[in-house]
Amino acid sequence: MVDIKVYFNKTGRVKFIAHLDTYRTFIRAFRRTDIPVWYTEGFNPQVYLNFTLPVSLGVESYNDSFIFRLVSDYPLDKIPDELNKYLPEGITCLKAELANKKEAPIVAAEYEIIFDNISKEDLESILSRDDLTYEKMGKVRGRKTTKVVNLSENILSYDVTDNGKTVTLNIKMTAGSNLTPSPVKLCNSLGVEPILMKRLRIIRDS
Repeated sequence: MVDIKVYFNKTGRVKFIAHLDTYRTFIRAFRRTDIPVWYTEGFNPQVYLNFTLPVSLGVESYNDSFIFRLVSDYPLDKIPDELNKYLPEGITCLKAELANKKEAPIVAAEYEIIFDNISKEDLESILSRDDLTYEKMGKVRGRKTTKVVNLSENILSYDVTDNGKTVTLNIKMTAGSNLTPSPVKLCNSLGVEPILMKRLRIIRDS
């Protein structure tokens, strides 16, 4: 049995499919293929899938990935095409490779966010603030709690460009463990509605 890593893009309307439904979509696709995938043990066996870093609802993702297990030999170059036969438009598998069991931890993610309702100067002015906050709801011992999260502390770098029609923010933010802020929450903190959000890359510790 070997672990296989599959890279995929999730774009267009399927960006509004939640992570759990994305997981179920891949489960259904695997079950329709002849790929000898490993199932979990127990009362209700399921295809084993481990996603690298779930993406926020409404955000496109590029070069996303998950790991599954093969129980017998199968050509790696056939896996993407076989899965793509049964995946909806907008989810496309790109390649499959042997998973590296000693991968470094995830430390950041890069996003591209496009706006058509704010100037480059105004966006840069807002981003320069140190109080880009939002309220995070939670529960402690059954009681609802509210925590103020300052996203300014999660921004590692950014660049803003203007093509005359839209303003594009390329931003790198912390990711992994409990340090994965949502670009949706970032836009809420900025007070600006984007027309498109993309996660371009997941960055691991060097």
